[in-house]
This record gives sequence, structure tokens and C-alpha cells, in this order.
Amino acid sequence: MIIRIVAVLAVLVTGIWIVASYIKIPEQPNAELASAKWLAHSFYEVGFAEIELEDRSRPTSSNREYRGHTSRKFEGGLWYPAVEDDGVAPGSHPVVIFSHGFGADYNSGEYLAENLASRGYIVLSMSYPLTNTDAPGGP
Repeated sequence: MIIRIVAVLAVLVTGIWIVASYIKIPEQPNAELASAKWLAHSFYEVGFAEIELEDRSRPTSSNREYRGHTSRKFEGGLWYPAVEDDGVAPGSHPVVIFSHGFGADYNSGEYLAENLASRGYIVLSMSYPLTNTDAPGGP
């Protein structure tokens, strides 16, 4: 029995070693390529503001043990290109709306929002009332 266990372990270790020897760490792209410039240091500091909005014209539906509410509350975030101590960087900035997936929330794409804001975009993201991570009654 012990010989079989040792043989199986030897096969597993050999298999892992063979697979690991073919795995390569990704190389950084050539500095002249657009992808290298995208990965390079950002242009702006990133500002952030939390947002809370309420839509009183529509109710929030019931969800499991949650009985619902007469309005809808939205929590969100706003990432923007900033300059030190002056708020939003001057100039015009394109706007990106980030829409999270089921069971996530507004900051689930924070890494992407920060990257885009550092390159001059304004990014807005809101948590949906009944499909976000902290939804009353569960997502």
C-alpha cells in the first residue's frame, strides 16, 4: 500500500514539475506599443466621491424577507481626474458609466475606474438596489 502511495505521489510531483516548467511569466510589452503606454504611469491624480441618490418616483420591490420600500436608494461612486488640492483637472473629460454584474456593487470595478480616471475619464458607478452584494434580502 505504501509503495502505491509513493508511486502516485511521484507521478503527481513529476506531472506538476512538467507543467510548471512550461509556464512563463508574462513579459512587459515593448515600450513603443500602445498597450505599454496604457500600462505606464498615469497622467492625473485620482479623485473620488461617494454618491447617494434617492428616486422617490419608484418603489423598491420586496426581496425575500425584505418588504420593499416606497422609494429606491442608490449608492455609488464617482472617480475623476484630479490635480493636487484643486479638485477636478481642468478641461473636458469623457464620461464612462460602469455597470456592475449580479451580486457585485459599485466599487467592484474600482481598479478599472481608478485607471480610467488617471487617464482623464470621469467614471460613474451605482449599486443597483436589489442585485448588489449588500442588497436587503440578498442579491
